[in-house]
Amino acid sequence: MEIFTKVFSHFLLKLTELALSTCLKLLTGSSEKSLMTSTHVLQIPVANSTKQS
Repeated sequence: MEIFTKVFSHFLLKLTELALSTCLKLLTGSSEKSLMTSTHVLQIPVANSTKQS
């Protein structure tokens, strides 16, 4: 029974590490996308104001 507990604990630890790693990758990816989007949105008014001048 002790071996099962050790194996199960190790499995949970690895699963938690994988989940955290995945969440960090998703957060990093979404922040990069939002930064790209905000940069793109900021460029649109500049382009429009140049055309109006």
